[in-house]
Amino acid sequence: MLEKFLMTRREVSFRYWQLLLVLAAFALLVVGFGAGVHRAITKPDRAGPFAKSALAVARIPVDAKTVLKALSGRSHPARSGQQRFSGQSGFQRFAPATGEEGLLLLSRFDGDRQRGIVEVLDLRDGSVLHTYSVDEAKIHATTKARIPWVDPQTDKDRSRFFLSHPVATPEGGLVFHGMYTPLVKIDACSRIEWIADDIFHHAIEPAEDGGFYTASVLYPATIRGQSDTFADDAIVKVSADGEVLWKRSVAQIAIASGLKHQALVPAGRKDDPFHLNDVQPVTDDGPHWQKGDLLLSLRHPSSVWLYRPSTDQLVWHQEGHWMMQHDVDVIDDHRISVFDNNTAQLRSGEKSSAQIMPSSST
Repeated sequence: MLEKFLMTRREVSFRYWQLLLVLAAFALLVVGFGAGVHRAITKPDRAGPFAKSALAVARIPVDAKTVLKALSGRSHPARSGQQRFSGQSGFQRFAPATGEEGLLLLSRFDGDRQRGIVEVLDLRDGSVLHTYSVDEAKIHATTKARIPWVDPQTDKDRSRFFLSHPVATPEGGLVFHGMYTPLVKIDACSRIEWIADDIFHHAIEPAEDGGFYTASVLYPATIRGQSDTFADDAIVKVSADGEVLWKRSVAQIAIASGLKHQALVPAGRKDDPFHLNDVQPVTDDGPHWQKGDLLLSLRHPSSVWLYRPSTDQLVWHQEGHWMMQHDVDVIDDHRISVFDNNTAQLRSGEKSSAQIMPSSST
Protein backbone atom coordinates (compact mmCIF):
# COMPACT_ATOMS: atom_id res chain seq x y z
CA MET A 1 0.00 0.00 0.00
CA LEU A 2 2.80 2.42 0.91
CA GLU A 3 4.64 1.67 -2.34
CA LYS A 4 1.47 2.27 -4.37
CA PHE A 5 0.84 5.57 -2.57
CA LEU A 6 4.42 6.78 -3.18
CA MET A 7 4.20 5.88 -6.88
CA THR A 8 0.98 7.86 -7.15
CA ARG A 9 2.62 10.89 -5.53
CA ARG A 10 5.50 10.63 -8.03
CA GLU A 11 3.05 10.58 -10.95
CA VAL A 12 1.18 13.61 -9.61
CA SER A 13 4.43 15.49 -8.99
CA PHE A 14 5.62 14.69 -12.51
CA ARG A 15 2.35 15.99 -13.95
CA TYR A 16 2.73 19.23 -11.98
CA TRP A 17 6.11 19.76 -13.64
CA GLN A 18 4.55 19.15 -17.04
CA LEU A 19 1.88 21.71 -16.31
CA LEU A 20 4.47 24.25 -15.18
CA LEU A 21 6.49 23.71 -18.34
CA VAL A 22 3.40 24.16 -20.51
CA LEU A 23 2.43 27.33 -18.64
CA ALA A 24 5.95 28.72 -19.00
CA ALA A 25 6.00 27.94 -22.72
CA PHE A 26 2.54 29.48 -23.10
CA ALA A 27 3.65 32.63 -21.27
CA LEU A 28 6.65 32.99 -23.58
CA LEU A 29 4.41 32.45 -26.59
CA VAL A 30 1.96 35.13 -25.40
CA VAL A 31 4.79 37.59 -24.79
CA GLY A 32 6.30 36.85 -28.19
CA PHE A 33 2.92 37.12 -29.88
CA GLY A 34 2.25 40.47 -28.20
CA ALA A 35 5.70 41.73 -29.19
CA GLY A 36 5.01 40.72 -32.79
CA VAL A 37 1.68 42.55 -32.85
CA HIS A 38 3.29 45.63 -31.28
CA ARG A 39 6.08 45.66 -33.86
CA ALA A 40 3.67 45.21 -36.78
CA ILE A 41 1.66 48.20 -35.58
CA THR A 42 4.45 50.56 -34.49
CA LYS A 43 7.08 49.66 -37.12
CA PRO A 44 5.20 48.21 -40.08
CA ASP A 45 8.07 48.84 -42.51
CA ARG A 46 10.36 46.64 -40.36
CA ALA A 47 7.85 43.94 -39.48
CA GLY A 48 8.85 40.43 -40.52
CA PRO A 49 6.63 37.46 -41.41
CA PHE A 50 6.08 36.50 -37.75
CA ALA A 51 4.98 40.01 -36.73
CA LYS A 52 2.65 40.33 -39.72
CA SER A 53 1.18 36.89 -39.03
CA ALA A 54 0.66 37.77 -35.36
CA LEU A 55 -1.20 40.94 -36.31
CA ALA A 56 -3.36 38.99 -38.77
CA VAL A 57 -4.29 36.51 -36.01
CA ALA A 58 -5.01 39.35 -33.56
CA ARG A 59 -7.36 40.89 -36.11
CA ILE A 60 -9.49 37.74 -36.51
CA PRO A 61 -12.29 38.94 -34.15
CA VAL A 62 -12.45 42.37 -35.83
CA ASP A 63 -12.34 40.88 -39.32
CA ALA A 64 -14.99 38.31 -38.39
CA LYS A 65 -17.27 41.09 -37.13
CA THR A 66 -16.71 43.03 -40.38
CA VAL A 67 -17.59 39.96 -42.46
CA LEU A 68 -20.74 39.31 -40.45
CA LYS A 69 -21.84 42.94 -40.83
CA ALA A 70 -21.18 42.77 -44.57
CA LEU A 71 -23.22 39.57 -44.87
CA SER A 72 -26.07 41.18 -42.96
CA GLY A 73 -26.16 44.05 -45.48
CA ARG A 74 -25.73 46.73 -42.79
CA SER A 75 -22.10 47.71 -43.37
CA HIS A 76 -22.11 49.59 -46.66
CA PRO A 77 -20.59 53.07 -46.08
CA ALA A 78 -23.17 54.71 -48.36
CA ARG A 79 -26.13 53.08 -46.60
CA SER A 80 -28.35 55.56 -44.83
CA GLY A 81 -28.87 55.08 -41.13
CA GLN A 82 -32.36 56.51 -41.27
CA GLN A 83 -35.15 57.24 -43.74
CA ARG A 84 -35.22 61.02 -44.07
CA PHE A 85 -37.45 61.19 -47.13
CA SER A 86 -40.40 58.99 -46.27
CA GLY A 87 -43.08 59.06 -48.96
CA GLN A 88 -40.84 60.79 -51.51
CA SER A 89 -39.30 59.27 -54.61
CA GLY A 90 -37.82 60.34 -57.92
CA PHE A 91 -36.44 63.72 -58.91
CA GLN A 92 -37.57 66.62 -56.69
CA ARG A 93 -37.21 70.24 -57.76
CA PHE A 94 -36.86 72.88 -55.05
CA ALA A 95 -36.60 75.90 -57.35
CA PRO A 96 -38.90 77.09 -60.12
CA ALA A 97 -38.02 76.04 -63.66
CA THR A 98 -36.47 78.92 -65.58
CA GLY A 99 -37.21 77.55 -69.01
CA GLU A 100 -33.48 77.56 -69.78
CA GLU A 101 -31.86 74.35 -70.86
CA GLY A 102 -29.79 72.62 -68.20
CA LEU A 103 -28.53 69.08 -67.69
CA LEU A 104 -27.54 67.20 -64.56
CA LEU A 105 -25.33 64.12 -64.33
CA LEU A 106 -26.85 62.07 -61.50
CA SER A 107 -24.79 59.16 -60.20
CA ARG A 108 -26.93 56.77 -58.16
CA PHE A 109 -27.62 53.13 -57.33
CA ASP A 110 -30.46 51.64 -59.35
CA GLY A 111 -32.37 49.27 -57.09
CA ASP A 112 -34.12 47.61 -60.01
CA ARG A 113 -30.93 46.88 -61.93
CA GLN A 114 -28.93 46.33 -58.72
CA ARG A 115 -26.00 48.36 -60.00
CA GLY A 116 -24.60 51.88 -60.12
CA ILE A 117 -25.66 54.07 -63.02
CA VAL A 118 -25.36 57.68 -64.21
CA GLU A 119 -28.42 59.42 -65.59
CA VAL A 120 -28.51 62.58 -67.70
CA LEU A 121 -31.48 64.58 -66.39
CA ASP A 122 -33.22 67.53 -68.00
CA LEU A 123 -33.43 70.10 -65.21
CA ARG A 124 -36.60 71.63 -66.67
CA ASP A 125 -38.77 68.60 -65.98
CA GLY A 126 -36.51 65.93 -64.44
CA SER A 127 -36.83 63.58 -67.41
CA VAL A 128 -34.06 61.05 -68.02
CA LEU A 129 -32.40 61.68 -71.39
CA HIS A 130 -29.68 59.03 -71.24
CA THR A 131 -28.30 56.37 -68.89
CA TYR A 132 -24.71 55.09 -68.50
CA SER A 133 -23.55 51.91 -66.78
CA VAL A 134 -20.34 49.89 -66.81
CA ASP A 135 -19.08 46.33 -66.44
CA GLU A 136 -17.08 46.70 -63.24
CA ALA A 137 -15.77 43.11 -63.48
CA LYS A 138 -13.95 44.02 -66.70
CA ILE A 139 -12.31 46.98 -64.96
CA HIS A 140 -11.09 44.78 -62.10
CA ALA A 141 -9.83 42.10 -64.48
CA THR A 142 -7.77 44.48 -66.61
CA THR A 143 -6.09 46.49 -63.82
CA LYS A 144 -3.27 45.71 -61.40
CA ALA A 145 -3.23 48.73 -59.07
CA ARG A 146 -4.25 47.71 -55.53
CA ILE A 147 -4.24 49.10 -52.00
CA PRO A 148 -4.53 46.87 -48.90
CA TRP A 149 -7.77 48.33 -47.56
CA VAL A 150 -9.84 47.89 -50.74
CA ASP A 151 -10.58 44.48 -52.27
CA PRO A 152 -12.14 45.12 -55.70
CA GLN A 153 -13.83 41.74 -55.87
CA THR A 154 -15.82 42.30 -52.67
CA ASP A 155 -15.71 46.02 -51.87
CA LYS A 156 -16.33 47.07 -55.48
CA ASP A 157 -18.56 44.33 -56.82
CA ARG A 158 -21.68 45.06 -58.84
CA SER A 159 -23.76 46.02 -55.80
CA ARG A 160 -21.08 48.39 -54.47
CA PHE A 161 -19.52 49.96 -57.57
CA PHE A 162 -20.69 53.54 -58.00
CA LEU A 163 -19.75 55.65 -61.03
CA SER A 164 -18.36 58.37 -58.80
CA HIS A 165 -17.81 62.02 -59.72
CA PRO A 166 -18.74 61.60 -63.40
CA VAL A 167 -17.50 64.18 -65.91
CA ALA A 168 -19.09 64.39 -69.37
CA THR A 169 -16.80 64.70 -72.40
CA PRO A 170 -17.64 66.78 -75.50
CA GLU A 171 -18.28 63.69 -77.61
CA GLY A 172 -20.85 62.31 -75.17
CA GLY A 173 -18.59 60.01 -73.16
CA LEU A 174 -18.08 59.85 -69.41
CA VAL A 175 -15.02 59.85 -67.15
CA PHE A 176 -15.37 58.49 -63.62
CA HIS A 177 -13.94 56.13 -61.01
CA GLY A 178 -15.48 53.80 -58.46
CA MET A 179 -13.91 55.54 -55.43
CA TYR A 180 -10.48 54.01 -54.81
CA THR A 181 -10.48 52.31 -58.20
CA PRO A 182 -8.88 53.11 -61.59
CA LEU A 183 -10.10 56.07 -63.64
CA VAL A 184 -12.29 55.00 -66.55
CA LYS A 185 -13.61 56.59 -69.73
CA ILE A 186 -16.64 55.15 -71.52
CA ASP A 187 -18.32 56.29 -74.72
CA ALA A 188 -21.97 57.28 -75.17
CA CYS A 189 -22.87 53.58 -75.46
CA SER A 190 -21.11 52.74 -72.15
CA ARG A 191 -18.24 50.94 -73.91
CA ILE A 192 -14.89 51.29 -72.14
CA GLU A 193 -12.43 53.46 -74.11
CA TRP A 194 -9.55 53.56 -71.66
CA ILE A 195 -8.59 52.73 -68.07
CA ALA A 196 -5.95 54.67 -66.13
CA ASP A 197 -4.53 51.98 -63.86
CA ASP A 198 -4.09 53.75 -60.54
CA ILE A 199 -6.12 54.25 -57.35
CA PHE A 200 -8.28 57.36 -57.79
CA HIS A 201 -10.80 58.97 -55.48
CA HIS A 202 -13.02 62.04 -55.03
CA ALA A 203 -13.57 64.93 -57.45
CA ILE A 204 -12.51 64.85 -61.10
CA GLU A 205 -11.88 68.33 -62.55
CA PRO A 206 -11.47 68.95 -66.31
CA ALA A 207 -8.26 70.66 -67.43
CA GLU A 208 -8.06 73.18 -70.27
CA ASP A 209 -5.99 70.80 -72.42
CA GLY A 210 -8.68 68.11 -72.29
CA GLY A 211 -7.10 66.16 -69.45
CA PHE A 212 -8.23 65.85 -65.84
CA TYR A 213 -7.04 66.72 -62.34
CA THR A 214 -8.01 64.37 -59.54
CA ALA A 215 -6.69 62.58 -56.43
CA SER A 216 -5.00 59.23 -56.00
CA VAL A 217 -3.30 57.22 -53.25
CA LEU A 218 0.41 56.38 -53.39
CA TYR A 219 1.20 52.86 -52.23
CA PRO A 220 3.61 52.10 -50.70
CA ALA A 221 3.51 55.44 -48.90
CA THR A 222 6.30 57.93 -49.47
CA ILE A 223 6.62 58.49 -45.70
CA ARG A 224 8.57 55.74 -43.93
CA GLY A 225 7.20 53.97 -40.88
CA GLN A 226 3.52 54.20 -41.78
CA SER A 227 1.09 51.29 -41.69
CA ASP A 228 -0.29 49.57 -44.78
CA THR A 229 -3.50 51.54 -44.35
CA PHE A 230 -1.83 54.97 -44.52
CA ALA A 231 -3.53 57.06 -47.24
CA ASP A 232 -0.70 58.94 -48.92
CA ASP A 233 -2.95 61.22 -51.01
CA ALA A 234 -1.52 62.63 -54.22
CA ILE A 235 -2.48 65.27 -56.78
CA VAL A 236 -2.70 63.65 -60.22
CA LYS A 237 -2.86 64.96 -63.79
CA VAL A 238 -4.31 62.52 -66.33
CA SER A 239 -4.26 63.20 -70.07
CA ALA A 240 -7.30 63.11 -72.35
CA ASP A 241 -6.10 59.65 -73.43
CA GLY A 242 -5.94 58.25 -69.92
CA GLU A 243 -2.17 58.56 -69.37
CA VAL A 244 -1.00 59.56 -65.89
CA LEU A 245 1.22 62.56 -66.64
CA TRP A 246 2.43 63.40 -63.14
CA LYS A 247 1.56 63.04 -59.47
CA ARG A 248 2.71 64.71 -56.25
CA SER A 249 2.28 63.54 -52.67
CA VAL A 250 0.28 65.97 -50.53
CA ALA A 251 2.17 64.79 -47.44
CA GLN A 252 5.50 65.59 -49.10
CA ILE A 253 4.24 69.06 -50.08
CA ALA A 254 3.24 69.62 -46.45
CA ILE A 255 6.61 68.49 -45.09
CA ALA A 256 8.51 70.66 -47.60
CA SER A 257 6.33 73.67 -46.72
CA GLY A 258 6.69 73.58 -42.94
CA LEU A 259 3.40 71.76 -42.33
CA LYS A 260 4.87 68.49 -41.08
CA HIS A 261 2.37 68.58 -38.20
CA GLN A 262 -0.45 68.03 -40.70
CA ALA A 263 1.19 64.97 -42.28
CA LEU A 264 2.19 63.24 -39.03
CA VAL A 265 -0.85 63.51 -36.81
CA PRO A 266 -2.13 61.77 -33.65
CA ALA A 267 -3.60 58.29 -33.78
CA GLY A 268 -7.18 59.51 -34.26
CA ARG A 269 -6.63 60.05 -37.98
CA LYS A 270 -3.00 59.02 -38.48
CA ASP A 271 -3.86 56.82 -41.47
CA ASP A 272 -5.80 59.53 -43.32
CA PRO A 273 -4.27 62.87 -42.32
CA PHE A 274 -5.44 64.94 -45.31
CA HIS A 275 -8.37 63.32 -47.13
CA LEU A 276 -7.85 65.23 -50.38
CA ASN A 277 -11.27 65.68 -51.97
CA ASP A 278 -10.86 68.31 -54.70
CA VAL A 279 -8.10 69.52 -57.04
CA GLN A 280 -9.39 72.68 -58.72
CA PRO A 281 -7.27 74.15 -61.56
CA VAL A 282 -6.92 77.92 -61.83
CA THR A 283 -7.52 78.94 -65.46
CA ASP A 284 -6.67 82.68 -65.36
CA ASP A 285 -4.20 84.96 -63.60
CA GLY A 286 -5.40 87.01 -60.65
CA PRO A 287 -3.92 89.14 -57.86
CA HIS A 288 -3.58 86.08 -55.62
CA TRP A 289 -2.80 83.26 -58.08
CA GLN A 290 -1.44 82.37 -61.48
CA LYS A 291 -2.89 80.38 -64.32
CA GLY A 292 -1.88 76.76 -63.77
CA ASP A 293 -2.08 76.92 -59.96
CA LEU A 294 -4.19 74.35 -58.14
CA LEU A 295 -6.61 74.90 -55.25
CA LEU A 296 -6.75 71.86 -52.97
CA SER A 297 -9.51 70.97 -50.52
CA LEU A 298 -8.17 68.89 -47.60
CA ARG A 299 -11.01 67.71 -45.42
CA HIS A 300 -9.40 66.40 -42.26
CA PRO A 301 -7.27 69.45 -41.40
CA SER A 302 -10.22 71.66 -42.54
CA SER A 303 -7.73 73.31 -44.84
CA VAL A 304 -7.64 74.86 -48.33
CA TRP A 305 -4.30 75.17 -50.14
CA LEU A 306 -3.11 77.12 -53.17
CA TYR A 307 -0.37 75.02 -54.76
CA ARG A 308 1.86 76.03 -57.69
CA PRO A 309 3.03 72.94 -59.64
CA SER A 310 5.45 74.97 -61.80
CA THR A 311 7.63 75.72 -58.75
CA ASP A 312 6.41 72.95 -56.41
CA GLN A 313 5.44 75.70 -53.96
CA LEU A 314 2.61 76.00 -51.45
CA VAL A 315 1.66 79.64 -52.09
CA TRP A 316 -1.14 80.01 -49.52
CA HIS A 317 -3.17 77.94 -47.09
CA GLN A 318 -5.89 78.49 -44.53
CA GLU A 319 -7.50 76.27 -41.91
CA GLY A 320 -11.17 77.09 -41.26
CA HIS A 321 -13.43 78.78 -40.38
CA TRP A 322 -15.08 75.95 -42.35
CA MET A 323 -15.22 72.43 -40.85
CA MET A 324 -14.15 69.37 -42.87
CA GLN A 325 -15.13 71.04 -46.13
CA HIS A 326 -15.57 69.51 -49.59
CA ASP A 327 -15.02 71.29 -52.90
CA VAL A 328 -13.35 74.60 -53.65
CA ASP A 329 -14.10 76.70 -56.75
CA VAL A 330 -12.84 79.91 -58.34
CA ILE A 331 -15.56 82.57 -58.51
CA ASP A 332 -13.63 85.37 -60.25
CA ASP A 333 -10.09 86.75 -60.38
CA HIS A 334 -9.85 87.27 -56.60
CA ARG A 335 -12.53 85.15 -54.86
CA ILE A 336 -13.10 81.47 -54.18
CA SER A 337 -16.03 79.52 -52.75
CA VAL A 338 -15.79 76.64 -50.27
CA PHE A 339 -18.53 74.08 -49.73
CA ASP A 340 -18.60 73.88 -45.94
CA ASN A 341 -19.58 70.47 -44.56
CA ASN A 342 -19.79 72.11 -41.11
CA THR A 343 -19.36 68.75 -39.46
CA ALA A 344 -17.00 67.00 -37.08
CA GLN A 345 -15.69 63.45 -36.88
CA LEU A 346 -16.47 61.79 -33.57
CA ARG A 347 -15.34 58.41 -32.28
CA SER A 348 -18.74 56.90 -33.04
CA GLY A 349 -18.66 58.25 -36.60
CA GLU A 350 -19.64 61.47 -38.26
CA LYS A 351 -22.25 63.62 -36.58
CA SER A 352 -23.91 66.80 -37.72
CA SER A 353 -21.97 69.73 -36.29
CA ALA A 354 -25.18 71.68 -35.86
CA GLN A 355 -25.21 69.92 -32.49
CA ILE A 356 -21.60 70.91 -31.84
CA MET A 357 -21.03 74.42 -33.13
CA PRO A 358 -23.04 77.26 -34.67
CA SER A 359 -23.58 77.02 -38.41
CA SER A 360 -21.19 79.11 -40.49
CA SER A 361 -21.08 80.20 -44.11
CA THR A 362 -18.21 80.94 -46.44
